[in-house]
Amino acid sequence: MPESHCPDSVACSTVSTHCSSVFPSHTVLHWGTITLVKCNAPVGARLVAVVHNPVSGAPDRGGSDARRVALETALAAHDVPVLWFEAARSDTGTIATHKALAAGADLVIAAGGDGTVASCANVLIGQSVPLAIVPTGTGNIVATSLRSPVVVEDAVENALHGDRRRVDLGVVDSGRAFFAGSIGFSAAVMRDATATLKGRIGMFAYAASALKHLRDPLATFTIQVDDEPPMIRRAHAILIGNFGEIMTKPRLARTALDDGIVEVGVLRVKPLLDWIRQDRPILRLRRPPPLDWFQATTITVCGDQPYPWECDGDYVGISARLEFQVLPRSLWVCAPDPTAASEPKRSLSGLVSRDVARLLPWT
Repeated sequence: MPESHCPDSVACSTVSTHCSSVFPSHTVLHWGTITLVKCNAPVGARLVAVVHNPVSGAPDRGGSDARRVALETALAAHDVPVLWFEAARSDTGTIATHKALAAGADLVIAAGGDGTVASCANVLIGQSVPLAIVPTGTGNIVATSLRSPVVVEDAVENALHGDRRRVDLGVVDSGRAFFAGSIGFSAAVMRDATATLKGRIGMFAYAASALKHLRDPLATFTIQVDDEPPMIRRAHAILIGNFGEIMTKPRLARTALDDGIVEVGVLRVKPLLDWIRQDRPILRLRRPPPLDWFQATTITVCGDQPYPWECDGDYVGISARLEFQVLPRSLWVCAPDPTAASEPKRSLSGLVSRDVARLLPWT
């Protein structure tokens, strides 16, 4: 792996301008299209802001108080100055992240689920302040995509001493940025998987919610990707985002989280098990997953009527037309080196299986 002391020309101005506060001592490693910044600064030189969402949490991660104590203990072990901000149901992190930046924080740790992570990311777009994740939500799809550690102590170590990496985000026409979004069946599932249900049965709440919608009729979507002619598809949902680590896409070339493009999946759910099985060879299903995949930088989706849509697992509303585009490498994140195998690959089916096993009395 070649080594240098300055990132590529695009990232150079960001890093060099703020190197005294964010990257006081760094080595930049280039691996393919990925630029990693090895941060060697002493932890005492940073001001860390924690955006903690007390209402998020999978059932196997303990209560909010226990999660906070665990995180406080892990940070105290590093003797790092910390600003603590509590998110709320009405605002899962946006206001808190603005306050953190105003207070001079040069590292933001999102301790919550995908909604908390997305709220923090929306504020940090284009900033030199990196975002780290301590995943405490139900799905934690963003953390899974980044292979962020799930153990609190390891997540804090990654935040303070791990690699820095720039990743793509998407933005919808409402101005909201997202890691992954969808319109149709999947958004209805997110809407109906209530916080109470997720708190009781974890990821299985999404499967329970999906059962209510298995008989939903196919919708008609007109999809335009980049400058290609519009195509009409009968489908249950359209998925848009970076799904490289959690969804199988056999018809696509290798994708990355910082390649400037996103995946567009046309989903037909018959049955739902085909959707969540992905890497479960024990099921031995003959049918391929009911997904057609495309890649694009801009996407327009029009439905034959308004359909529910969501971003990063949060139900947003209903719409008959949505426009999406990619914000290339617009967010600094604390993420493990993709060449290392320290954090195993996780998948949607694995997360569901974990919670199903936890619910069965004989396991």
